[in-house]
Amino acid sequence: MINLRYRPKWWIVLTSGGTLAYAAVVLYLLASDFGWSRFYYDNAPTWWIAHVARHNPGPSGDNHRNVWLRRDPGSAELYDHLLDLQPNLKPTDPAQGWLQDAYRAGWLNTSQSARFARQFFAEPLKINLRTPVRQGDPLVLQAVHKPGGLKGGGLWVRYHFAARADGAAVIDNDRYAINPEIWTPAQCVLEWKDWAGELPPGRHTVNVVVGQQLGHMSPGNGLGRRIDQSYDIAVDVLPRDTPLGEAIDAPDSAQRIAEALIMQIRRQADGRIVAEFWSWRANVDRAFSIYAVVDGQRLPIGELCAQAGAEAVHKSLDVPISHERWKTLQNLTLIFVGDGEALRTTLNQTKYWKGQIVYPGVPVESWERDDPDRLRPGPTTRPYRIE
Repeated sequence: MINLRYRPKWWIVLTSGGTLAYAAVVLYLLASDFGWSRFYYDNAPTWWIAHVARHNPGPSGDNHRNVWLRRDPGSAELYDHLLDLQPNLKPTDPAQGWLQDAYRAGWLNTSQSARFARQFFAEPLKINLRTPVRQGDPLVLQAVHKPGGLKGGGLWVRYHFAARADGAAVIDNDRYAINPEIWTPAQCVLEWKDWAGELPPGRHTVNVVVGQQLGHMSPGNGLGRRIDQSYDIAVDVLPRDTPLGEAIDAPDSAQRIAEALIMQIRRQADGRIVAEFWSWRANVDRAFSIYAVVDGQRLPIGELCAQAGAEAVHKSLDVPISHERWKTLQNLTLIFVGDGEALRTTLNQTKYWKGQIVYPGVPVESWERDDPDRLRPGPTTRPYRIE
């Protein structure tokens, strides 16, 4: 028997293989150009999109959560899933913004809204306070929330403060409530009688309670449930007559300090006289007790403090004069006295410039709200003298 073995011609094999390879490359390029991802997200069933999202809590699941949100923005199951993720979310995670949008839009039910607020405020605040303080002085408190917590868009936080030395603090909703800007810490000044009472000098444990409420500006939506946090902090109390602060004798800085103060005195629509001050950056700590001279009488109107290098500090103060005098007052003299007593309402400032600045004849400007063509004049630096 003779066996014959067929051998294909080599040029035919190479030509066929090359054709198939070329066809594969062309098909791959066509498939890539087709946009399989878009086809998948447009056509995959919602139950599958939700399944993948739930099993991928990290960034890899965000695309699926985004599709789920687009398809069913009112899904209670979606927001339960996002609330499960909330404790581990970073401020930059998309799910953080989606939750806040849902809260603001009213898509969360009552229990979900309460859970969102509870988890949003779960992280302990950083509490700063002024210590030591003297008998009779206020207690300055500051609460710092985690950075980047709120995304804006109409959401804000109201803070409630309470403190009690050697006892338990209780928040009064009608007092010491602060609505700070989103990116700034909340700071409050509690009068001595409201936190200390009859307290002798020495070290005391002060119970500080800070309540937080989420609010938004949408019509018909008010504040959410208040979430409280409690802290026990040691505060040193000094005798009432203890001098406060360290005076800085810096005559070379007087001109810069005087020119860093800009001011405006205006008559409000209701007739009140209000003095507004801005203290711009300077190279020395400043603490002023401010007086207004009206009809030869020197009236204390408030305090203004700014640390060296600090950005602009703003203060708005009422001038305490009679209603009748409101109507006729055309100008007044302002006196800024460097004074350690002014430091009692600051958080941690301990030094102040020693000197006095007088701004004579500052005009009282009127601004009529009913006159849209009249622009409100801006604050300016006034003529001054150093004493």
